[in-house]
Amino acid sequence: VNGSVISSATSYKYLGVNLQNDLSWNIRVSSIVNKANRTLGYLKRHLSSAPPNIKHLAYITLVRPQLEYASAVWDPSTAYLVRDLEAVQNRATNFITSNCSPYTSISSLKKHMNLAELHVRRRAARLSLFHKFYHSPAIRSSYINPPHRISSRIDHKLKVVRLKCNTQSFSNSFFPKT
Repeated sequence: VNGSVISSATSYKYLGVNLQNDLSWNIRVSSIVNKANRTLGYLKRHLSSAPPNIKHLAYITLVRPQLEYASAVWDPSTAYLVRDLEAVQNRATNFITSNCSPYTSISSLKKHMNLAELHVRRRAARLSLFHKFYHSPAIRSSYINPPHRISSRIDHKLKVVRLKCNTQSFSNSFFPKT
């Protein structure tokens, strides 16, 4: 750029999201899991005697936004990254309910507290962002292709062409995955 050489890097943080040259999200997920665990530890130290509704509000306000920031873009596809993210919410659920028993079902506790699984919330965020792209004429023409033909019997007028993917990295990116 302007006669200067741009150095290569394995990862780069842009707008709070770690981008990697191999298009994986390992660094992003590990950094937000570490940050969310630190915040959760702070809450555990300072709100240990607070009622469950205050703990729940603190989790929803301070920890979960860290786990979901820009998640429509970086939603991981590998099971171990999804598991690492969900583990933070599981620890928060135990903290909120003051549950110390390893025999209590975390999923039933989360259901009782109306905490949806994080991968479900990330999918909803992806669909919401896709809806915004679809209904914005300037952006839609650049990224979303109309179908070659629409059957009046089996299709609907909002149909889009599914992108063909040659690589696993591209198939796990925003548009093909959504």
